[in-house]
Amino acid sequence: MYLALNVALVLFIILANYADRHRGLRLVVYILLGIGDLLLCGVGVLALGLGWLAGVAPGTAPVAGGLELVGVLGGVMLAAGLLGGVVLFPGVRRKIALLLDVDPDSCVHTTALTLAAYFVAFGVLQAQAWTELSLSLPPSMVLTPLDLAASSVFMLVVAFTGVGFLVRRSARETASRLGLRRLEWKHLLLVVGMVAAFLSMDVAVGWLWQSLDPKGFELAQESTGQLFGALLTPVGALAVGIAAGTGEEILFRGALQPRFGILFTALFFMLAHFQYAFSPAMAEVLILGLALGHMRRRVGTIPCILVHAGYNLANMLLQMLAGGGV
Repeated sequence: MYLALNVALVLFIILANYADRHRGLRLVVYILLGIGDLLLCGVGVLALGLGWLAGVAPGTAPVAGGLELVGVLGGVMLAAGLLGGVVLFPGVRRKIALLLDVDPDSCVHTTALTLAAYFVAFGVLQAQAWTELSLSLPPSMVLTPLDLAASSVFMLVVAFTGVGFLVRRSARETASRLGLRRLEWKHLLLVVGMVAAFLSMDVAVGWLWQSLDPKGFELAQESTGQLFGALLTPVGALAVGIAAGTGEEILFRGALQPRFGILFTALFFMLAHFQYAFSPAMAEVLILGLALGHMRRRVGTIPCILVHAGYNLANMLLQMLAGGGV
């Protein structure tokens, strides 16, 4: 099911790119987006009804399992469908274009705005519910290097198809649009300095968090450990470095940032790391995203990939040396 949804999403992004070149397809894209919004709203209302029958009002903190979480999920789905529907109005897109570098008449940009609305709604839910849910995950949900590789490939496919690779742009134009410029030797010094700075910040945030909120810190360690503990091996550390560094940077900094800007892209990046819930660690991810965003603007995406990969790899190796804490 998950694979089918991913394939359908990529095919739809390709269709949106063709629609920007062949105006006869534009109506098809907007109709399909509208159907998706209506489905989300419909399922959301149904789930809210189930949650209400369970005696839980919308907005109640989710509880692992049961109809309580179904009700909250319904509210999120309804919100996502409504936000996606609002984006379909040309006047709304013209207002958004005053803030972001988007073309209100582009099917690709309309699709990106709709998916962004979905992503924010579900990202907030995942971040809110993660700590409770992660502690009850079955062993089959533990991430493996193969899972990371598959996720990275999916992000790369979305990034390349999103900017119109071989549909609206040639290979060279696509590389330029994604910020994949030639790496210079002086950039390597910047990469080393940024990795060291990020690691230092990570140590400082961890120490401060543990000092001020030891119970919250311990719970976050336990919940993330449930999902990522199997990656505390040399192969796992390498997979985290390469897969996350490459896929996330080309998608977020390469594809999304030129349209959504540094701040909004960093917020998306933060929500993508929902496993940290709403904690100091998520605030740290936001700071990392902002710093990488400025780096992308100045020197391109490749140094961002190296910084992200180097930081993840070094962080995992340090955790292994410290005894396996995540």
